[in-house]
Amino acid sequence: MSGTPKYGCVRLRAAQEAALREARRVAAEAERLDRLEAEARERARLLDEARGRADERRRKALAGLAGRSATVPAAELRALETRCRDLEARLAQARDLADIGAAEVVLAAVLAQADRCEAEEARRREEEARRREGAHRAAAEAASVVAGLQGDPALGRWQYHRFADAQALASAAEAAANQGDWSRPEVELQALKALADQMLAAADAAQLRAGRRDVVAAAIADTLAEMGFMVSAPVPQSREHPSSDVVFRAANAAGRAIDVSVPVEGAVYYTVDGFPHTSEPMADGGAAPACDQAEGILNEMRGRLADERGVDSDEILWEGKGDPDRRLRRADELPSSGNARERRL
Repeated sequence: MSGTPKYGCVRLRAAQEAALREARRVAAEAERLDRLEAEARERARLLDEARGRADERRRKALAGLAGRSATVPAAELRALETRCRDLEARLAQARDLADIGAAEVVLAAVLAQADRCEAEEARRREEEARRREGAHRAAAEAASVVAGLQGDPALGRWQYHRFADAQALASAAEAAANQGDWSRPEVELQALKALADQMLAAADAAQLRAGRRDVVAAAIADTLAEMGFMVSAPVPQSREHPSSDVVFRAANAAGRAIDVSVPVEGAVYYTVDGFPHTSEPMADGGAAPACDQAEGILNEMRGRLADERGVDSDEILWEGKGDPDRRLRRADELPSSGNARERRL
């Protein structure tokens, strides 16, 4: 049997087994405590690293906010910087990565709010620039309108007295633009344009009336010349006032003369001189002045104006005129002259 393995069962007694188990338990507990301590150290290390990274991002964010002083309104920027600084204490007190994550969420919100404030400020400044440009453009246009009005000959003749009002509106637009009142220049410009329309309409109407006056004056002068009168050139009664009457004198070889005054509106006045005058009895027992020769010449002139020049005129009247339907006749010459007027259509 030599060379053959021999074997037999061995067993520990209960006390020895218990001692062995207790030793193993103690060792296992020590190992567990070592693992827990290692895990705690690792968690602390990871927490410190996360805290450091988060605080680094916080410091960079704070520096970035300081660089936005030109693009974010001051009040909003101060509030954001305060929130960013407060995160330093929050990070220092963080107990785990969840606390770090919560602080980083706040930091992200701060940066997002800064972006929104910056975008809103950019839009506000863009709108302000647009309004500023519009205000100065309106002021410049107002100045151009005034220059155009002052350069218009018709307005210079008929509406020059309103140039000061137009200039005042343009000056108000310019002053408002320079003072930062961006909405007022457009208001002043629209008021100026309305005034300009009024001035142009008034000038056109005045020019038309003056044109009618000049046509009528020329027609009367030409007609009297054709009737044998020597007629002076029609001229304004006052060269300083374009709406003044146009006057001229017509005289014949017999020493009879008619001074004519043609206004822009109303009746044409004729002052006759050297014509025989009479007095006409009235139904009430009074007497009315008459001048048949002068009236006859003026009526002939009226007929020629209508037939040859397309100028219609009403009956020749004068103060105290008697029966307009009486037969015209010759009379003795009186020493005084008379005034007659014609109502024009």
